[in-house]
Amino acid sequence: MLLCLDIGFGNMGWSVFNKGRLQACGVIKTTKTKKKMVRVADDNAVRCAYIARELSEIISTYKVKGVVGEAPSGGSQNASAAVKMALAMGTAVGVFESRNIPAEWYTPGDIKKAAVGRATGTKHEIMMVVAERLGLKVEKKKIKAPRSKLGYRIDYRFHAVGRKWPGGTFEHIADSICAYWAANTGVLVKMFG
Repeated sequence: MLLCLDIGFGNMGWSVFNKGRLQACGVIKTTKTKKKMVRVADDNAVRCAYIARELSEIISTYKVKGVVGEAPSGGSQNASAAVKMALAMGTAVGVFESRNIPAEWYTPGDIKKAAVGRATGTKHEIMMVVAERLGLKVEKKKIKAPRSKLGYRIDYRFHAVGRKWPGGTFEHIADSICAYWAANTGVLVKMFG
């Protein structure tokens, strides 16, 4: 089995493939503590530990033998975001290294090219391509502004795994699936996925 990741600190998208077929997917979510008087460093450590436990659980559950993923390539909006991306990446790599699981990393441009054929694809385009290729049902629901500039929300229903995700969550899963497509000619897909 091959674990595919969209690295993130607040939302880490993941999917598991076996012989070209999607087996499971989801998002590891962490949130900043709402408790007062908790130092940022302590909160970040708790969130890293949670990511490590969740990745370990996925690895054990699906007997993961290799990992491919989208590696953050910089371009963060601010220093805090850059630190959080580095924490997420370091945590993930530490988990894989401690279990002797090989990993291959791809740029956001590689991910977009695998999905839409160019490095400038939008999140919406990527999600729609993933939905189409995997046969997901795309549901639009009207909502009142100001919750949405569009006036509607898009949900992605995945019958194969019996789940439904709102677009803001599904974008991370979609990127993890596109990491698999980007790695399609790589060694790890040939060996484990």
